[in-house]
Amino acid sequence: MIRPGKCLRRKLMVSVTGAALIFFLGLAPLSFTEEYSPPNNKHYWSMLGGGGFSFRGWGSKERVATIDYTIRYNRAINRNLGKSWFRFMNELWIEFPIMEVFKPDSGFMVSLNFISGMIFKAEERFNPYFYFGGGPFFTTAAIPGMGSKLCGNYLSGVGCRWRFSGNISINMECRYHHISNMELSSPNVPINSFKILAGLSY
Repeated sequence: MIRPGKCLRRKLMVSVTGAALIFFLGLAPLSFTEEYSPPNNKHYWSMLGGGGFSFRGWGSKERVATIDYTIRYNRAINRNLGKSWFRFMNELWIEFPIMEVFKPDSGFMVSLNFISGMIFKAEERFNPYFYFGGGPFFTTAAIPGMGSKLCGNYLSGVGCRWRFSGNISINMECRYHHISNMELSSPNVPINSFKILAGLSY
């Protein structure tokens, strides 16, 4: 028997995710100006690699370590926010990370993340940014306390992008990453990790 609280959480999660998607997709057709362009005008791709580890005792008692491979689609939504040195642009990122788990078990983690990125553009070639988002998550690794192979995840992070040749940029970033099954099954011991990623945008 499903408890009423779980049904409410499920409905709330579906409603919030749907509202966020409608909001982002509704903003996508907004007009652009010629003041500034992402690496490939309105949209571009990023390929990132790196890794991370969880904080033992901050949720899970296990030290979960991964090697990460990420492909990300980036689309500019509004690139004329702020003024003077505080100019920034908003982008929608759709990210598909593949994480190879090598501790405490071997296996893979995959997720599909919808992310809002804020890129500062006072300097044309060097752009700091921050971001936040999340989405569904699946793992084949047997990690004690997860309770379910199908979970949810959210993340936030900071980074910088340096354009060094035409439409090609170097990305470096670090992020906080949270995984849990949203109390849809038991047990629900969250995993909280720190990750470092680097790669190219084009």
